[in-house]
Amino acid sequence: MKTVTVRIEGRVQGVYYRAWTEQMAHRLDLDGWVRNRRDGSVEAVFSGSDDHVDEMVQRCADGPPDAKVTRVTITMKAGAPPKGFKMLRPIRDGRRRLRSLREGRRRHRLMSVSVPNAARLVIVVS
Repeated sequence: MKTVTVRIEGRVQGVYYRAWTEQMAHRLDLDGWVRNRRDGSVEAVFSGSDDHVDEMVQRCADGPPDAKVTRVTITMKAGAPPKGFKMLRPIRDGRRRLRSLREGRRRHRLMSVSVPNAARLVIVVS
């Protein structure tokens, strides 16, 4: 049994890379997860038999047809993740959403900013 965390760099976002990774991991009967990172790379954890994990890491170097992988790095070897394989939400912070709020005759724009490990911050812009 082997578990690795890998980082895949290159043109790997917006080219079906995460869905492809999920499909390949299911075919190889691997546990783990995959997600996009803010820096444009993809991060994944693969856990399963040594041969299947090694094969998956090799497949990541090619990726789906539209991907252009420049580097695959094993960043950590660790214990087993929960059973199954899933696609996680991307890592994001500082997301902004603007909307208008009518208050009497005055119109305000509300800007909502998500801040990691903090309460939601709302800024009223007049």
